Amino acid sequence: MVRLGAIRPVGYDPARLSQDSFTGAIGAALGTVSNVPAGLSATLIKTSATTATLSFTGKAAAHANANDANNLSVSFSNADFSSGLASSVTNATLSGLVIDFADAAVPPGKVVDGVTVGVQSGTDTLTNLEQQTLTIPAISASRVEDTSTSHATLADIGLDVSINTPAIQAQLAAALPIGVAMTASGPTTLLTGAQASTDLLGRINQKAVSGAASEMVAAAQSFLASLGNSSVLDKTITLTASATPNDTLLTGNTAKAEAIVLDASGLPANSTVQLDNVDFSAVLGALRVTGGAGNNRIVGDASAQWFAMGAGNDTLSGGAGNDVLSGARSDVGQWTFYLDANGAIQAQYQGGNLTAAALDNKHADMYFLNASVASVKQVALLYEAAFGRVADLGGLNFYLTQQSAPEQIAKAFLHAPEWSTVHGSAGTVMGNEAFINGLYQTALGRSADAAGKQFWLDALGKGLGREQVVLAFANSSEMQMHWTTHKASALASATQSMEKGWIASSGDDRIDGGSGSDTLVGGDGLDTVVYSGALPSYKFLLTKSGEVKVADTATGARDTLLGFELGAFNGQQFDISFTQATQAKLNTLGLLYQTILDRPADVGGLNYWLKADLSIQQYAQGMLVDTEFVQRNENGPLSDKAFVELLYHNTLSRDADAAGLKFWSDYLGTGHSRAEMLEQWIQTAEVVGVQYGAEGLWLV
Repeated sequence: MVRLGAIRPVGYDPARLSQDSFTGAIGAALGTVSNVPAGLSATLIKTSATTATLSFTGKAAAHANANDANNLSVSFSNADFSSGLASSVTNATLSGLVIDFADAAVPPGKVVDGVTVGVQSGTDTLTNLEQQTLTIPAISASRVEDTSTSHATLADIGLDVSINTPAIQAQLAAALPIGVAMTASGPTTLLTGAQASTDLLGRINQKAVSGAASEMVAAAQSFLASLGNSSVLDKTITLTASATPNDTLLTGNTAKAEAIVLDASGLPANSTVQLDNVDFSAVLGALRVTGGAGNNRIVGDASAQWFAMGAGNDTLSGGAGNDVLSGARSDVGQWTFYLDANGAIQAQYQGGNLTAAALDNKHADMYFLNASVASVKQVALLYEAAFGRVADLGGLNFYLTQQSAPEQIAKAFLHAPEWSTVHGSAGTVMGNEAFINGLYQTALGRSADAAGKQFWLDALGKGLGREQVVLAFANSSEMQMHWTTHKASALASATQSMEKGWIASSGDDRIDGGSGSDTLVGGDGLDTVVYSGALPSYKFLLTKSGEVKVADTATGARDTLLGFELGAFNGQQFDISFTQATQAKLNTLGLLYQTILDRPADVGGLNYWLKADLSIQQYAQGMLVDTEFVQRNENGPLSDKAFVELLYHNTLSRDADAAGLKFWSDYLGTGHSRAEMLEQWIQTAEVVGVQYGAEGLWLV
């Protein structure tokens, strides 16, 4: 580490430019710097209309007294000046500049939660404010824990304006796991107004590359404007580690404002930082950011990043790169839903335990929360009895949505391929003894006793149906005791590899994925997804797997949307709640629009039909009598033949073949309505294949 002693031109002390002023915003990069010593990068940063600071970053450790540079060049172009003419500016080009390095002074140390923290004070060259830099070495496994701190296994270090403020009292605090090193620098006072702007924008420009910096600067300016006259704590935080560490925690103060530039580029990709109550964060590097207590504004760079926040009204912007942005708490990982001792549904996942009330029961995956506990338990017990396993979440919801009687579910299980996999042969053809022996193993976890086996064999011999036997095993007291004791009363399980927004109380979020193909999750609340272009520049697509994607027609990028009510396109707001409709409804309406009107739906029309909640034939009939369809056929009602030919052109982009034309004309000629025909038409393989194509069904 070195301390910068002085920068001076030969024959000039100091270097002054005159006769003009600089263009651009405070903190913007200017000019060109040449002959920079290896290991350093240099940037000229505008600090006022008439001043700029030469800032160095990089591996300065190699640059001590013996490594001074004597031939640095600085030049400004026409575009850097208000007049647009660099030749009229005194000293617009300087060469032979000297960089005079001095050996670093070893900063004094202070022991904080078992870690010796280096503390160095100095003056920020951009703002001329006094600043403090904390240097925390990689946390050692042999660290001696201070038992008065908040986290027993983490090093708790306050990042306030003074190192003397304990972490538990600090406005901003870090909790570092083993293996993580950190530097944190910032002013020794809280900032307001122009000072806050100059400092924060300068920190962003010092760290971010140009493309990401412009977006981060815009986000920072919006944040600072929202503060009014309130003060803010600014910090640049750099994290490094040689191997993927446990989660790092950064926690702000709910009553105050914090703004950080978080450089995680020195962490292994997909390391996790939990941010709570930190008002603004500009994040660099392929990082996973979770937590999100409070109202957070987070903006990323071009790395592939994963932001999953939680309670509070959050604003997320992913920048370039393929990102995952969620306004809800992270729900990735293994989930188990179970009944507690009081018979209430609970959930266990990587973030802890949640009650049913903490989950978003409007989410399609959480449908079972709206059913009676008795119904959910019955399906779960049937899964255990038939297959000896916890129900998968999709299967549990399927049988609950079908409102199937327990015996019907048992009969379906007997015919399921999984029955043959578990029991060795199909449930409908295996011998009675093998059938009973198998149930004892899957339902009760033991071999059949002689008396019990004979009882069930006799019952089968007297005509008792096998589905009734499966149900009887599922509801037996022994089965329920086995389920409670050995399966922890598990109702269903699921493994999440992507964010889906299952957890409720995520607030009203505003999420901008930026460029790239992102996964964007609003969660519950009134959430808005933001796009820079006008609505016609995008396509809403339904994939065959049921995902709703937004495709940028210019770049080809495709975002996956989950849980959004509103969309802001070039500042204009639209109701996009249709993106939360069921796959079946979107498929029906999307295909009917393309078939009848030969176009994708408009936002208003799609929302209108969804709210009507009709059958396929009712939707079809409604569109057939709609003014748009009637006016398109200006020569009067179409004959059956003409109607069939129209459908071929609209959906398949070809003339009707003779056989197809005859088949559908005969169908209509034998008493079937056009609405009935449309229901059949949109389910044909050719129509579905053509309309979905490679990218999906064009909805809007």
